[in-house]
Amino acid sequence: MLARMRYLTLMLVVGCGFSPLDKPPVVEDDQQPLDDASTHDGPAFMDAMIDAKVFLDAPLVAFDPAMCPAGYAVNNVTVEPNSRYRLIANGASLKTHDADCNDDHPGWTHLVTLETNTEGQQIRDNMTNNIFYVGAVQLRNQAAANAGWFLVTGAPMPATWQNGQPNDNGFGENNEQNFAAADNGGDGRLNDVSGGFNYSAVCECDGMPVPAEMAKAISDSAP
Repeated sequence: MLARMRYLTLMLVVGCGFSPLDKPPVVEDDQQPLDDASTHDGPAFMDAMIDAKVFLDAPLVAFDPAMCPAGYAVNNVTVEPNSRYRLIANGASLKTHDADCNDDHPGWTHLVTLETNTEGQQIRDNMTNNIFYVGAVQLRNQAAANAGWFLVTGAPMPATWQNGQPNDNGFGENNEQNFAAADNGGDGRLNDVSGGFNYSAVCECDGMPVPAEMAKAISDSAP
């Protein structure tokens, strides 16, 4: 009876869209049921558990720009039609702005990730302050000042730097400047900064989550 109940349970898992499982051995009424170790080992059972985790981690609602939090708008940015932005004029540290953006709609909002120079320029045209933090971080202890840079979404860093940047304040790689800001150049290009200055910031709503590795990198480097 126990074996039949397990078989029905596995069939229900398969019916919910998980990976097919190998049919368990038939146990006759006069045989002893298989023990827990034999029924819960093997690649078929592990595949089912992995599929279940993927299913549970999947977003419940597909991203729709119209569902971004109040205060997010296009803000005259035409190169990223699926993104909405919230401009923050008040100065604060990168760590403060990062938490503020992430809290607006966890999994959907974060510090702005500039995919192109044009996006940076169009955003700067709407900012009253010259310098604003963006969602980029350099992993610690890199071989050079221009190595190991990622967007906070985990994507590789586009080539949107000002000439001669990043340079870690001109002293070579020393973990001093592991973040980025759109600086005074006016063209949306970036400069590496420490993250401790009271700059303004821009949040972006695009449905992209911040991976745990990127959140840890910010926490490890933020002053």
